[in-house]
Amino acid sequence: MPICSYLAVPRRGAGPELARGLSSFPECQVVEARNRELFIVVTETEGPEEDAALRERLESLDALEALILSFGDIDPDTSQGDPLGRGTRGSRGG
Repeated sequence: MPICSYLAVPRRGAGPELARGLSSFPECQVVEARNRELFIVVTETEGPEEDAALRERLESLDALEALILSFGDIDPDTSQGDPLGRGTRGSRGG
């Protein structure tokens, strides 16, 4: 079971929208930082394919500015070992 944690940065002023979006995924637990608009997201999925699919869904949220992997349970015995090896989306900028 892959377990990952992310820092999720909302677009300016889109914190509440991002919180709702992140919380809508049953695989995610979301905690809001106390001192700024930033969310800590912990995910747990059944396997590498589900993890990749969840990450794509998270990255597609319009309110998301950046999704930063801070921890990934890496299984070296699978071809999907490196959670960053599947590609990532950078900051949207602007």
